[in-house]
Amino acid sequence: MKKITKALNLILACVVGLGAFSFVGCGGGPNNDIDPSKTQLEINHYLGGVGNAWLYDVKTRFEAAYADYRGVNGKVGVEVRINDQNKDGESLFTELGTTSDEIFFTDKSKLYDMVLSGYALDISSVVTDTNADGKTIESKLSDQQQAYFKMDGKYYALPHYENFGGITYNVNIFDEYELFFAKGGCPSEFCAFTQSNNADKAAGSFAGYKYTGADGAKSAGPDGKYGTHDDGLPATYDEFFVLCDKMKSDVTPFIWSGQFGKAYMGYLLDSLYADYEGNEVKTAFDFNGTLTHIVKSVNGDAVELEPATEINGKNGYLAFKSAGYYYSLKFVERMLSDTDYYSANLNSNAHSHTQAQIDYVLSEFDTKFNQNGKPIAMLVEGNYWENEAKDYGVFDRLKKYGKSAADCKYAYMPVPKVNENLIGTQYTIAEGLGNISFISSRIAPEKAELAKDFLKFCYTDESLERFTQISGVRRALKYNVTASDSMSDYAKSIVDLKNSENTVVTYMVSDNPLYLQNQSYFSYRYSSDYDTYALVPLKDGKTALQVFNKICEKRSQSAWNAQFNKYFS
Repeated sequence: MKKITKALNLILACVVGLGAFSFVGCGGGPNNDIDPSKTQLEINHYLGGVGNAWLYDVKTRFEAAYADYRGVNGKVGVEVRINDQNKDGESLFTELGTTSDEIFFTDKSKLYDMVLSGYALDISSVVTDTNADGKTIESKLSDQQQAYFKMDGKYYALPHYENFGGITYNVNIFDEYELFFAKGGCPSEFCAFTQSNNADKAAGSFAGYKYTGADGAKSAGPDGKYGTHDDGLPATYDEFFVLCDKMKSDVTPFIWSGQFGKAYMGYLLDSLYADYEGNEVKTAFDFNGTLTHIVKSVNGDAVELEPATEINGKNGYLAFKSAGYYYSLKFVERMLSDTDYYSANLNSNAHSHTQAQIDYVLSEFDTKFNQNGKPIAMLVEGNYWENEAKDYGVFDRLKKYGKSAADCKYAYMPVPKVNENLIGTQYTIAEGLGNISFISSRIAPEKAELAKDFLKFCYTDESLERFTQISGVRRALKYNVTASDSMSDYAKSIVDLKNSENTVVTYMVSDNPLYLQNQSYFSYRYSSDYDTYALVPLKDGKTALQVFNKICEKRSQSAWNAQFNKYFS
């Protein structure tokens, strides 16, 4: 159990004591009109990513369920007022000591700093009491999440939406241009795992690449099994870039935002890193256990690893020498190695994420949005991109072509494996738990229980499932969702991925004080003396090995000791 400081209880007591003087009714909402006959709950909501449709759905259902709620001064009923804004958790942090908003759904939040500053109310009862669905919210949290969110035995926040990223592919384009690997048409079809785990094996041996459309017999993909969500997709890094070479005569393989691509490429790097490291991701952030992928040397394409090494706080810098970091950088280096692989717009800082989404969606239907005269097959973005594009009206533009969102078909692409030896290993998704919900400690004491009821209402199984059905994104908790006809193909692909027995979710967080008290340091894992983001030096022509070495140099033993010696001296 982590200790915050002895001052925490005093800070919280002082801040909560101010709650009676909170300014009620000054928050956002659709307008500033307040129904004086009802009790108001002021919600501060980060609008990016998952949008607000899910929250208005909760508002409608909660207000109906609490129509007879008796508040102070004879008030009856509840009015949930939603303040949508685009300030993330980092930007909002300095306002938490003065804001009149009461319940928060935000992203990029540093949990330790927020709790230590006394901005969050103790919501332990919300998490541990039985909810309306007969379950506790705590039972929907993994052991790792429970350890991270519980401080001195108390909960102050809950995970919000699950935020990971990587590659989206346009299924229509893959079908039209026959970009799926055919059964028996790529080397991975004949690796030991694929051959030994399928009764219906690919016949013969690899004799050259073959491709097919969506209706053809497809390869087993990176999970090495036929009849699953990744059939026909590249199983290894080499197969992926063979596919890019095939694409570029008719299709532009990639687009991402020129303005925000540095961060979005970080999603892909994290996805590649986590899938290679697997269960060792948790070890790397806990600084407790054995790491088996520490790089000893890199010679050409050969990576030599150190013997298995016990990791602890004192030698925690070794976690950054993981081969997962090197291999992920190598993948992105190869993405940038051919200008025919990607859109020229990536060189423009004015090319926003919304414009990248517009280019990606419309390039299928309008040559004006083609890149290099070709439609775009893949997008590097967060898993929330489609919902975000919908909210920004990107799909409304299809009316001009007599099309709608229903004519589009996208899917999430599981990252390929480093090599054939890893085919069939678990698919690991890593998430940072920066998106959280909490109640302000400044809330008026007479409204605290109502706010807790609202938060509990948001985390029933029904609300969690409706959240995914509406936004196409999962909340970062354990609950069952089945792909439905009302969901987009992209949302269904995320659900199928998460429901796969081969998929594991791990979190790039820890309750180790070394991590918890230095969250900003660990947020930028690919930072080096070149730049905060790895994409910058790679675009400037630095090699993956050069960037990897610089990452390790920044976290040398001496630098690590200088910064963190107090934790293990």
